Amino acid sequence: LGARVVLTDLPKLENVVLASIALNAGAIKPPGSARFCPLDWRQPRLWPASAFATAVALVASEPAEDAESMRLFLEALQAITGLDGGAPLCPLLEEILISHKHRPTLCIGGYSAPVEGAAPTIVDAKDHDRCLFMRSLVDAGFQVQQLHRPPPRLFAHPFVTCWSVKLPK
Repeated sequence: LGARVVLTDLPKLENVVLASIALNAGAIKPPGSARFCPLDWRQPRLWPASAFATAVALVASEPAEDAESMRLFLEALQAITGLDGGAPLCPLLEEILISHKHRPTLCIGGYSAPVEGAAPTIVDAKDHDRCLFMRSLVDAGFQVQQLHRPPPRLFAHPFVTCWSVKLPK
């Protein structure tokens, strides 16, 4: 394929990501490329600017699995887009896509609070509007819309949703 891709993850996963790049090297056609850049979400303003200066799309797969990873991802996304008050790390960014698996530890799914008036349980991806992660993205200043493209049959999952995330207009 001809895309120029920067894959990011925690530094401890570098060998896994590099092995994946090597495994798929035959599918990468010029001018395409794939490389790895380790990121620490705690310090997005220290990321190498050259790695993201020309990025036009960001795809995040399950970036939030608990409250701490959600907070760090939101702070990183705000730096990427400039919503943290600094210059955007990705000034050419046109699209942000996020896939998210609703989790009992984050989205209240599968858990019903034993108090009157508690938020209802999330039991399916169609209940994404009650997801704490989605609400946190909106509270951070982003517009979130569920993607309505059906997933390939083998990848459909009742607790996974995909969102298109945009900057406010």
